[in-house]
Amino acid sequence: MMDQSIGHFYDFVHFRLDAVERLLLRNGKVVRLTPKAFEILLLLVRNSRRVLSKDELIKAVWPDSFVEESNLARNISTLRRALGNHHCIETVPGRGYRFAASVREIGEEGAAPQPANPDATSLAVIHSLAVLPFLPLSAEECDECLGLRLADAVITRLSGFGNLIVRPTSAVRKYTDPEQDPVAVGSELKVDAVLGGSIQQSGKRIRVTAQLLNVRDGLPFWGAQFDAQFTDIFAVEDSLSAQVISALKPQLAGEERSLGASLGRQ
Repeated sequence: MMDQSIGHFYDFVHFRLDAVERLLLRNGKVVRLTPKAFEILLLLVRNSRRVLSKDELIKAVWPDSFVEESNLARNISTLRRALGNHHCIETVPGRGYRFAASVREIGEEGAAPQPANPDATSLAVIHSLAVLPFLPLSAEECDECLGLRLADAVITRLSGFGNLIVRPTSAVRKYTDPEQDPVAVGSELKVDAVLGGSIQQSGKRIRVTAQLLNVRDGLPFWGAQFDAQFTDIFAVEDSLSAQVISALKPQLAGEERSLGASLGRQ
């Protein structure tokens, strides 16, 4: 059974860390980590820009065991490979480790991510957008057609969204490779932002994770996760569409913003 409690998410570079589900996602796709490696990453991310000593990390992750520093070093090496060596984790000689990437924390589902430094807002106005088919996390979980239907529902609702240019379903239907990089797809389609996501199914429930990415730098504008009854696909489509519109409103300017407010009430 899925945990429907509201959790915390941490966004950095192309990644999202889900503290409740204990998942690391890269552009919506799960990056597999051992439980200990995940614990170390979560500690570093939650203490972003602060140096954590080796003793502090070992005591937190292995509280009831005697563990040598080499175990910690191996897990740090594993994390660096998982993160694509983006220089997120720094070694501070003689002291410990520090998470150097900028982190955006989302305190509740559907809330827009806030910059780690509130004075360093870099959200650009979105003039063009591509909505990609939502992909199942495994081939057994969901039909790919469902992901395309969800994308099509979002595209349809956004098609008359002021001066926003939305790529049609025919332009995105081919992007169903789970290994694809959404940011690269966005560049190929020549858009400012790309919406991608994943689908999980458990019994009669479906969970959709959506993330809106800035094509220019690959950073997330917004992300959300929600559950719905799989038997009522229209409710899923409506819920996701409404959340995307709500997320886009702050990025829009002038007359488009007032239009966004009216669409959000539909």
